[in-house]
Amino acid sequence: MYYALSVVTGMIISVMIMINGMFANHSGVYTSAFLIHLSGFAAISISVLIKRDFNKLFRTRLPLYAYTGGVVGVLTILFNNMAYSKIDVSAILALTLLGQSVTSLFFDHYGFLGMQTVRFSLKKITGIAFVLLGVLWMISLNDMTKLVPIILSFITGITIVLSRTINGKLAVETNVNVSTWFNYLTGTIVSFLVFLFFVGSEPQLVSAENPLIFTGGLVGVCAVFITNVCVSKISSFYMTLLLFAGQIFTGVMIDIILSQSFSPKNLIGGIIFTIGLALDMWVNKGNSKKPVTDLKIN
Repeated sequence: MYYALSVVTGMIISVMIMINGMFANHSGVYTSAFLIHLSGFAAISISVLIKRDFNKLFRTRLPLYAYTGGVVGVLTILFNNMAYSKIDVSAILALTLLGQSVTSLFFDHYGFLGMQTVRFSLKKITGIAFVLLGVLWMISLNDMTKLVPIILSFITGITIVLSRTINGKLAVETNVNVSTWFNYLTGTIVSFLVFLFFVGSEPQLVSAENPLIFTGGLVGVCAVFITNVCVSKISSFYMTLLLFAGQIFTGVMIDIILSQSFSPKNLIGGIIFTIGLALDMWVNKGNSKKPVTDLKIN
């Protein structure tokens, strides 16, 4: 079930990247980042109110870092918005995956923040090689000339894994609703401060022909919530690969819709990547350790 949820979350993230990128093109990177977090915070606050979780928000005292997932998440949105339209969606996803894969392997091997520990094994080399080949296949030489968005997309992969791991740790100690609420609370505060600093350099917020560009925060809440459910149940590396499996094929569809063209290169890259994912999961079948703690949903 958690594997399937991770794939679905990847599909949601692709849609979120598209919406947030359109919003950034319309209103500016910093304005959009703040409003995305603000709308997400409003949505999760309603959920917390309905489930009567407000009394749980400050009941558990944890180290300060446990509440910083949203702060790191601000960087994810800023970097994604900066790269959007500079390179295509599939290339952004491929580069982000590369950053996520490297970071996830490190986190898994050392059981970072108490998450599930999965030691690296040489038996996994073949599967990982296919995964990396699929990623590199999707990055064209033309994209390689655009160094800044390429670097930002790679760093985004690092921030994604760090943010979801921190949020997952908080979810284990509290519950998914509370963890998601803190993610958007801290993210809203930090993005607002960034917005105030850069407000004079961005266009004024005006109405848009397509109101869907303002829904990125709501979509993001769904993605963060489901991620928090799954993060302590499967290894960070597998979660990264399953998220990407959902993202890349959805990204191909988005590129078709936005550019009215089909990219066999991205499709082939996605297939090669999926083969690598299947090989790695087959090699590691039955060897994963059970997580130390169970995630609280209620």
